[in-house]
Amino acid sequence: MRWTTRKVLFAAILVLGLLVTFEFPLFWKLGCCLPAAKLAALFLGVLCVPAADGYWIETDLLPIHVSLACSAARFFVLLSWLCVAAVLNGNEKTALRRAFLAIAVAYVSTLAANVTRIVLGWHAETWVRSTLPSGFWSATHAGVGIFVFLIATYFFINWRFQDGRTTQTA
Repeated sequence: MRWTTRKVLFAAILVLGLLVTFEFPLFWKLGCCLPAAKLAALFLGVLCVPAADGYWIETDLLPIHVSLACSAARFFVLLSWLCVAAVLNGNEKTALRRAFLAIAVAYVSTLAANVTRIVLGWHAETWVRSTLPSGFWSATHAGVGIFVFLIATYFFINWRFQDGRTTQTA
C-alpha cells in the first residue's frame, strides 16, 4: 500500500474513531469537561461541583455550567485532524509516533483554549450583565467561544503551515 494511501486511511480512521466516542458521553465528561471545569475553577478561585450533565463552577456573581455541549469535544476532533494532517509528512518510520504526539498536543491545546474560553466568558458575561441590556446577554457566551476557538485555530495553522508549507519535525 502506498504511503499516501496509508496517510489518508489513518486520518479517516482517526476522525471516525473520535466521532464514534461521542456515543460515550462519560468519556467526554471525564476527558474534557472535568479538567476544563477544574482548571477554570482554580483560575477563578472558586469550587467546582459535579452535576448530572457536567459540572458547576460556583461563583458569587454568576455560576458557570460546564456541560458536554461546551466541553470543546468537537474542537478537539477538528484540531486532532489538523494536527495529524500536519505531521504525516516526511519520514514514514516516525509517522505513527508523531501522529499520537499530535493528538496529545491537540488535547492540551483544546483544554487550554476551553479553560480560556470559560474564564474569559465569565468575565465578559459579568461585565455585559452589569452594563448592557438583557438583549445582549445571550450572544456573549457564543461570541467569546467563537472568538477564543478561532484565535486558537489561527495560531495553530499559522504555527504549522508557515509560508504554505509545514515546518519540519523530527
